[in-house]
Amino acid sequence: MRKAISRRVIVASLLIVLLIAYGIYLGLQNKNDFNESAVGRLACGARGGKVQPVCMSGQSACVRPYSDGGKSCSTSSECSGGCYVDFERDCGNFRCYQSGPPAVGAAASGVCRRNDSPCGEFARIENGVVVETFVAD
Repeated sequence: MRKAISRRVIVASLLIVLLIAYGIYLGLQNKNDFNESAVGRLACGARGGKVQPVCMSGQSACVRPYSDGGKSCSTSSECSGGCYVDFERDCGNFRCYQSGPPAVGAAASGVCRRNDSPCGEFARIENGVVVETFVAD
């Protein structure tokens, strides 16, 4: 009787571990789909991310830093997340709504994008020139 109970406990424990591992695996496969379940948070952390509110809606998302984030750059090929005007540096940590972003075609230097948060004000730089500007929210 004891062997049968201990086997059942072992089998049940293994099934639970496999289900959790499978949930983490699924979370790692689809980086853009995030849910606030414990498995979703574990998967986010396993990818080096942090669950935090993003955009004006404050919706929770898994935001991961880029390894080269904040490094000076002049073109996106120098960065894992792209090269952008540093609005934090250039605007004193607030959005540049009054003066606006630099114009497309303007000479600029920037920094490698710090994280993969989908929202913000962006001015992408290629070969030392602003090639596009956009606000995503």
